[in-house]
Amino acid sequence: MAQASGVGSGTCRRSHRVVLRRPRGTYTAAVAPQLLEGVVELKANGMAMARKANKPTMSVEIYGMEISGNVIPPVLFAMDKKCGKFVRKDMMKGELKTQEFLKINPWGQMPAMQDGKFCLAEGNAILRYLANKYCPSAYGGSDLKSKAMIDWALDWANTNFMKQYAGIWYPTVGFGSPPEDQKAVNDACTENLNKFAKLFLATTKFVGGDSPSIADYKCAVLFWYLDFPAIRQQRAGFELPERIKAYVKDFMDTCESKDFLSGGSGFMASKATN
Repeated sequence: MAQASGVGSGTCRRSHRVVLRRPRGTYTAAVAPQLLEGVVELKANGMAMARKANKPTMSVEIYGMEISGNVIPPVLFAMDKKCGKFVRKDMMKGELKTQEFLKINPWGQMPAMQDGKFCLAEGNAILRYLANKYCPSAYGGSDLKSKAMIDWALDWANTNFMKQYAGIWYPTVGFGSPPEDQKAVNDACTENLNKFAKLFLATTKFVGGDSPSIADYKCAVLFWYLDFPAIRQQRAGFELPERIKAYVKDFMDTCESKDFLSGGSGFMASKATN
């Protein structure tokens, strides 16, 4: 006799929904409550298993240095969502070029991430992965338009905005020479940030809504790094627009793991005294 599809055949697994077929006649008063109790218990166990399966774990490790504007965003996000931790790798000591690290990121750059046996690099890619796995709402959920706007802001930060950021932050901390015309770079940065505010923050506190998305973890951190005395008064002479300052404050007020930023704060303070 052919075996019924989906009942122990091993070829077609149906859902775990329990269907109780009522035989002819009626249940006795003693049997019906017992059957109902069994169904309720099965449903409760299934819901508990689903919650356990989706519960974040600390299996994720993110490697880099705590002063890097590319490392900080995914680390903050992982810490806030209780799904990962920071593992320091000192670029100055060659720890990004060891054979062990090159197995994680063959380019020997930071940040890099390891989740079990899965390895990933590039800050934006790590942010997207973590959000998709642990907190989809921070990446627009199922709303394609919200997701696209978040992607737009993430990519804008790494391309359009990076030229001005590099012309202000990097020379301040000694990672390059100042631009020939610092004022022109500062003015271009101000204009760019005002466009960002008009596009992404006109009606909401954050990119795509009233709670932080992964784009806010990226953008707010970069903007935060441009608002230190070493940049404002002593070196580049750049000042964040007021709307962007308010945006950074709003983000920091919601960020549970902002204590991690003490490394970056100390680094910038050291540049202000030199």
